[in-house]
Amino acid sequence: MSTTTVPVTLTAADQNGNAVAGARIKATLDATEVYQGFVVPETVETFADAAGRAVLQLWPNALGVAGSRYRVQAWNPDTGKRFLDAIALVPNNACNLHEILVQEPYPVDAGTEKPIRTLFSKTVGTCDGVIITGTRAPGYTKTLYADFVREAKQLGKFVLLDLKGDDLLSCLPYRPDVIKPNLSEAAHTFLDLQVGEQEDTQGLERRIRPILEDLQRRYGTTVVLSRGKRDTWVQGPSFFTVAVKQVEVVNPIGCGDALGAALTRELIMGTNLQQAVQHATNVATMNAKTIHPGSIV
Repeated sequence: MSTTTVPVTLTAADQNGNAVAGARIKATLDATEVYQGFVVPETVETFADAAGRAVLQLWPNALGVAGSRYRVQAWNPDTGKRFLDAIALVPNNACNLHEILVQEPYPVDAGTEKPIRTLFSKTVGTCDGVIITGTRAPGYTKTLYADFVREAKQLGKFVLLDLKGDDLLSCLPYRPDVIKPNLSEAAHTFLDLQVGEQEDTQGLERRIRPILEDLQRRYGTTVVLSRGKRDTWVQGPSFFTVAVKQVEVVNPIGCGDALGAALTRELIMGTNLQQAVQHATNVATMNAKTIHPGSIV
C-alpha cells in the first residue's frame, strides 16, 4: 500500500519571470509523519520540463498530526544557483504551489514603519484609488492596513483590498469599496475552512453567500471572489457570476494582481460592476497565458 499523495503543480521561473527548463525541484517534510501505518517519505524530487512546468506528488499535510510543512526548493541546472526556497502547507486536494505557500516574510526593521506611514500620507491625496495587497510583514503594527484604509476613505478615495484573515477583517469597518480575496482565502477568513483555490467549491456557495450579503449590507463593500478557472462570484447590490475564459494556463502567478488592477481602473472610470469584473477577469486570463508574472503581453 502506498502513501496518499496529491499533485502540486508549479512553474519554475526566475526573478525575471523566465522559465527555468530542467530545474531541479525538491520538497522536504520538516517533521516525521506516520499515516495509516506508513512513514511518509521525507523528500520528493522532480525536474521541470522545457517550459518550466513540473508536478510534485506530495503527501497532504492536512492529514497529519505532527504539524508538518514542506520546504520547497528549486535550482537552476545551468548555474547551480537556488532560485526558490519557500514553505508550503499541502491540502488534501490537487493544487498549485503558489496557492499554498505559507512562508512568512522577514521582519522589517524597527525604523521602517514611520517613514512608510509618512510616505503613504504624503502620496494618497494625489491618487484616484488605493490597492492594498499581500501579507503584512512581521514588524509592522497590526493596524497598518486598517489605518491606511481609514485615511484613504476619509479623503474619498477608491479602495480595493486583496487581503485575508485578520488584516482584512480589521479594514472592513472603514468601508473599503471592493475586497478581492480568492474563495480559498475567503473560506479561511470567514468560515475557518481550508480549501484549495482550484478545488471544486460549488458546494460552498450556500454557506458563503449570506456572509457576502452581510458584508455588502453592513459596509457597502463589493466582494469579488475568484475561483481559479471556475466562474467568479460577485456580491454587489445583487449577486451574480462571471464566466472565466478557459485557456491553457502557463503561469498563474500575478493573476490576482492583474485582476485587481484592471478592476480598480474600470470602476474608477465609471464602468458598471458586471462589465468591470468581466474585463478584469479577461485581463487575469491574459496574464495566465504568459510565462512572465503580472504581464499580459
